[in-house]
Amino acid sequence: MTAAPFQPTLKAPSTAQHSQLSALAGNTPSTSRATSAARPRKPARQESHSNDFLSDNATVSLIRRILVPDTHGTDRSTPAPIEALLPPLTSSNEVDIQLYAIIAVVVKDFISPWYTKITPDQSFVEEIVQIIAHCSRALEQRLRRVDVAQLALDEITACLERHVAAYHAANESHATLSYSQQPHHIYHSLNPHPALDPSLSPEDQTQAERTYRQLLVTGALAVLLPTEDVQNTSLRILVTDIIADLILGRAIEDRLCQPWFLHDSLSKIVATIAARKQAKATSEGIQADARSRLEKFGLLSAKTDASPTDSSPPRQSSIVAVFWSMLQWGYLAFLAVRFTTLGLMHARRLPARTRLSTKHALSEPSAKQTDDHAARLVLEYRMFPATSTILHLSRRMPWVAGALAFWGHVLTSGRNRAGGLHSILDRFLYHNIQTYLFPPSILPNILRNLRAVIFPNNSLGPPAPPPPTPEEALAIRKKAATDLLSLVPDVVSRKLFAPQAHSAVEAYEVAVEQVEAILDLLGDRKINKYLIYGILECIVTRLVPEILEKTPGELLEERGVVWDGKQDD
Repeated sequence: MTAAPFQPTLKAPSTAQHSQLSALAGNTPSTSRATSAARPRKPARQESHSNDFLSDNATVSLIRRILVPDTHGTDRSTPAPIEALLPPLTSSNEVDIQLYAIIAVVVKDFISPWYTKITPDQSFVEEIVQIIAHCSRALEQRLRRVDVAQLALDEITACLERHVAAYHAANESHATLSYSQQPHHIYHSLNPHPALDPSLSPEDQTQAERTYRQLLVTGALAVLLPTEDVQNTSLRILVTDIIADLILGRAIEDRLCQPWFLHDSLSKIVATIAARKQAKATSEGIQADARSRLEKFGLLSAKTDASPTDSSPPRQSSIVAVFWSMLQWGYLAFLAVRFTTLGLMHARRLPARTRLSTKHALSEPSAKQTDDHAARLVLEYRMFPATSTILHLSRRMPWVAGALAFWGHVLTSGRNRAGGLHSILDRFLYHNIQTYLFPPSILPNILRNLRAVIFPNNSLGPPAPPPPTPEEALAIRKKAATDLLSLVPDVVSRKLFAPQAHSAVEAYEVAVEQVEAILDLLGDRKINKYLIYGILECIVTRLVPEILEKTPGELLEERGVVWDGKQDD
């Protein structure tokens, strides 16, 4: 394992060149910068009202107005529930509500404007809903046979690791000077994608992306849809256009590849984690009860008694601070040992992890592909080397990277294989990942946020908030950096990012700069598309592995459909 010399405050190589946001912000006149920095992006009142369309009442009202015909609503006083009027999409009512809301927006703004001019009949809309219901139920069955934790933390993280390595290489100064090319041209040569050829004109590249999405969706629908729906050409093409262009196209082009959106999403994720921690912490009643007990036994003085302590000698206050700090760290160590011990004892009773795809083969042609996705050790997930690559542990703390690699090798390949597959440690780690990282409530929240991103205000119109200026985008990135640092203990962030800082304020400022440099990995919109399309392709090919072996035309021919690939006409 080769490592560069120890450089405590060395930034990532990607900071040799500033991102597009930094360059644009630097070229903006100072007057506009001052005005933009002083003016918030959105008023608080407008922001509070902007999420009203995501409420449960507004969502159910939208679904009833668009997808439920009047014949079903005979009793307006006591309307029937949505799940009784529409076909089930999944086994979860919460997921169905969010999916129906997305379908309702698409029908309202894409199908109804031209279909209602032909006929007021709702049978066509009902057929579209039935087709989407077939796809969603088939996807749910396949999703149950996929290890979601391994998909997210191993395979998708591998895409992120490749992106980080290619981004660093493309943005190094010597690479740009040697080849005299733009960073995204060098990135394409290191991590190519068929839909993102930088040598094409903007029009041709847009068409290439659209064709790629059409092929991906067509191949998936050829496998997921029943035969009678696959042979219905008009409905199949319409559903393909809706998914490929209206949903995926808008999401990728307008939001998912934008640096400011990715940075803002990180801030929202941190806010969600902080809210979950606060909710799981002690409630106000428990805090009040604990405080009263401490005051009762004289272990905690009241607020009125705080003034005499201010006159104590500095030496005594520092000793007390060290004592309480040691007590706090000792208590945290006790909780960690207790959590690990109880978890390992509980892991003895957990069933061994099995490869779901071997027990339930999806189809005969895909059986060979599923062998490539066998259950892996949790300690061998790519999230660990990816985290080391993103944080540059080999440069900042080579001894930490070496120690982690050594103990990982001992646990997975040593004599006793304490972290081997089906071991107690492996089951313990996998159980906690499933419990805390992938709870059942995560999917409805993802769909809800996806609807807010693609269809703001439940409409296909222009997004409600305009894209931020370069200065505002830099402010969003800095906020994301500070939010991420709030999850890291001060001792860890100082040792990792600012070991040579002389004060806490200086250490915090250096740490924020270092995290901003890491977030600059998502600072180029064109390069971000490679990452987004790579993740999309990874998910689709895991759910529908048949498209890895056969083209969409071959899959349609197996279902009795002759397809020439010119459905755009």
